[in-house]
Amino acid sequence: MLGAALLRSDGLGEDCARVAERHTGAGLSREDIARQHLPLDPDGDYMPQSTLERLVCYADKFYSKSGDMQRKPLEKVIRSMQRLSPETLERFMVPPSRVWRAGVSLRKRKTHITARMKTEFSCGPFLRDCL
Repeated sequence: MLGAALLRSDGLGEDCARVAERHTGAGLSREDIARQHLPLDPDGDYMPQSTLERLVCYADKFYSKSGDMQRKPLEKVIRSMQRLSPETLERFMVPPSRVWRAGVSLRKRKTHITARMKTEFSCGPFLRDCL
């Protein structure tokens, strides 16, 4: 939750902070927090809810965090989600058309948050292309 705290302290607002808080895995439920013994407030809300939160959560799974930012194939992402839990995989398997429609909607509307994220953050190649 360090990213969310940094965004809040920099005055970038709750919309940006919630994106950072809610993109881990396919969101984190209370059950995930308890089962994995995560050092998080068990009453916190770590499930993506807004269109942007869901889009970032989904897109983030397809890029390596090792520094090379290589795109991962869907099969590898699915295996990764399965290792976390069946519930995580189920949340990840949101119909892709819903996620892609969200990306198109964001691109057309150029809402305040997406414009800020595109210009002020290094969001990675996928998200920049979606916005």
